[in-house]
Amino acid sequence: RGRGREMDHHRKDDQGERGLPEYNMDYCFPGDEDEEFKLAILAARKRGTKMTMSSVAPSKTTGEFMARRVVAFMREVGADQGDIVVKCDQEPAMASLTKEIGAHRAAGGGARMVVESNPVGDSKGNGVIERAVKSVQGQVRVLRSALEERIGAKLDPHHAVFPWMVEYASLMLNR
Repeated sequence: RGRGREMDHHRKDDQGERGLPEYNMDYCFPGDEDEEFKLAILAARKRGTKMTMSSVAPSKTTGEFMARRVVAFMREVGADQGDIVVKCDQEPAMASLTKEIGAHRAAGGGARMVVESNPVGDSKGNGVIERAVKSVQGQVRVLRSALEERIGAKLDPHHAVFPWMVEYASLMLNR
């Protein structure tokens, strides 16, 4: 009941318009309004299966860490070798990340990767990842609240448990 929504309208397949497995990615920055520190989280979701990955980024910059993490996620869901479609927004950080992912996939024997960028400010164009971000943020809030209740203290946003909690939130959503 705490995170309920009305009935969603789902597509039946996990393929995009091109008939290829589709992955959607975006950054999000959850945090309380009174906190000046916000985590930079990369969320990724495979269309259809709704398998989700979330990971705390050291910063919203280019980097090999996030590319390796996304490629590991693709390998986990069984699409590290074939042709795929990656949908994301047009931010420079996302463009750099997709380029890095393509390089890692190519080095590992991955096939073609088609990158589709949504227009700036078009949240409906990337609704799959917008829903994934909501789900991940909601699950992280639930985990944080439960942990704070159990230990009887408020967690500092810089605490080392947050990166683990973000990864575990996706694991719980997937399982």
